[in-house]
Amino acid sequence: MINPNDALNTTNRHSLPAMAGSSAYAGTKPQEYETPLCCFVSKEHLTIPGKRVSSRSAVDLHAYSNRAVVLGHTGRRLDYRRAGKDFAGSRVFIPAGGPEVPALRVWQEADRIAEAQGRVVIISSHLVCRLPATRPEAWQGMIEHYVGAQMLPMGLIVEAAIHKPELSSPHVHYQISCREWLHSAAFGAPIYNATAAETREKWQRAWIGMMMKHAGH
Repeated sequence: MINPNDALNTTNRHSLPAMAGSSAYAGTKPQEYETPLCCFVSKEHLTIPGKRVSSRSAVDLHAYSNRAVVLGHTGRRLDYRRAGKDFAGSRVFIPAGGPEVPALRVWQEADRIAEAQGRVVIISSHLVCRLPATRPEAWQGMIEHYVGAQMLPMGLIVEAAIHKPELSSPHVHYQISCREWLHSAAFGAPIYNATAAETREKWQRAWIGMMMKHAGH
């Protein structure tokens, strides 16, 4: 039974590994856990050149979500193939009128902009949402509707990556830019509403509402 209130209480109840995909987690045996209905895992940061803080860079998160081997904007090689074999596809969503660009290029640009600031900067946020296991045919429509209604109107660019683990619920990783995506394929000014508590709660409740609707079928 879906309990919306419990689903939003993720501050002290966090079922996902906090740094799943980090060097300490990659390659370990998957552990059984229940994916929350909808929760923010972390904000991604980059600080002054060459000095990272606790969270992953934007390219790091992209590589983890896609279980891929990629190069960061500084040329650092990232390999998340051993983090899991649950990757089931991904897609980048761009605001209306924007050019079609590869997701990796988007997040490389995000890291470059963040590092150029010379201080700690929030560059993207990481939202994980459970998918209805019994209705895989509905996943694409749910994701398209959700991103189109919640994020794209704010000028945000979003990448959605679906994971289908063997020992836990299917879920989608949303990587959401926290800066305006310009039609010149670059990042502009910060969009502070993208990280506001009320916006995050609105996004969470919107997804939970969709899940409750699909659970009724």
